[in-house]
Amino acid sequence: AMSIGVVGSYFVFIGSTLSSMLFPLDSHLTPAVMTAIILPVIVLLSFLRSYRFLAPTSILGVLAVVAAITIVLVDGFTHHSIGPIASYPPASWATFPLFLGNAA
Repeated sequence: AMSIGVVGSYFVFIGSTLSSMLFPLDSHLTPAVMTAIILPVIVLLSFLRSYRFLAPTSILGVLAVVAAITIVLVDGFTHHSIGPIASYPPASWATFPLFLGNAA
């Protein structure tokens, strides 16, 4: 059940992200429409018996993660400062459910 929930939420995340990127170009590309458009791609990928021939595409994923980490670190060091440890709360109950979703 957790795997289905994670895949479902990731699927909706992809649709809403693509919609937010492409909505200025065409107002018909709502999150529901984008989710429906990517549905056949996800279904076709689920029928693959082996992902061996998709392995070279993992290089793009690794490069994207390295780029994202670099961008976050550069932005953090240039626009934000670190305060004393006592200034940070140990937990924020308002955002704790978001942590549980990411941790799962």
